[in-house]
Amino acid sequence: MNMIKVRKIILLALIPVLLFIFILQTATGNRTTVRYLTLTEEADSLTITKGDGKEIKVFKEGENWFTGDKKYPVDESTANNLVNDVASLKILETVSSSQSDKARYGLDETAAVTVCLYKEDKLLRTVQVGKTSPTTQQTYITLDGGKDIYLSSGAITSDFAKTEDDIRSKNVYTIDTTKVTAATAETPGNQPVSLFRNTEDNSWLGGDSSKVSTWISNISTLKAQSWAPESTVLPEEEAGSVKLSVDGKTIDIHVFKTEDESKYLATCSESPYTFYLSSYSAINFIKTATDFIATE
Repeated sequence: MNMIKVRKIILLALIPVLLFIFILQTATGNRTTVRYLTLTEEADSLTITKGDGKEIKVFKEGENWFTGDKKYPVDESTANNLVNDVASLKILETVSSSQSDKARYGLDETAAVTVCLYKEDKLLRTVQVGKTSPTTQQTYITLDGGKDIYLSSGAITSDFAKTEDDIRSKNVYTIDTTKVTAATAETPGNQPVSLFRNTEDNSWLGGDSSKVSTWISNISTLKAQSWAPESTVLPEEEAGSVKLSVDGKTIDIHVFKTEDESKYLATCSESPYTFYLSSYSAINFIKTATDFIATE
């Protein structure tokens, strides 16, 4: 047998092998092609349904976002993050089409979180959110009730594990320090401390001006650590209180000790809800005259 015939035989034998490799590569390539699924319509509400059936609704009215039947405010950044997690998907690959694999990927009925996006009550997209990948940078999902399990870019599982309290805005107030004209601090067993701004040079009277300015700056923004249950009963004695005169209105803040030394209960005239503050934040509202004495 001459060499030309040998080569022909080898080439003919390689044809099915090469064809198999081509088919395999094509199939694998289709499986791992990255797809971008971005909604063209802008959602104005979403529902988050946990595995236990509990549902959280986040919705927009006018320019503001809310959650729950009592319309608790939601920060725009928080709402946008939740919406974008579902509205813009980057599908990395299809990992399975078998129903039996759902539990493995955290997508069985008791574990998956179902997120639905709406625009004026029109359903735009449904995503079931499962576990994060081993790298924690991707998430296993199903889309619009389909059987395929996808690996999606982004670790969104933690976003939809949040409770309604987590989603609610924690902002109680934010004020412009230049518009604070007076402040009073009071604690049990001590004389109230009254501080006033000198309108001629913006210095503070009633204490060391520098210390007062720093203190006012420290309390110019108040955020709750978390919201207290609405059935919460406040202790009879306050740990401290502060009254601020700001741009023609008065803001009252009251803090109360709890059995947990790491946090305090608090109320503020800017919010109808009782909330918790960390001890670090609460101490700013427990002040006596000695806190404003100048040090040499």
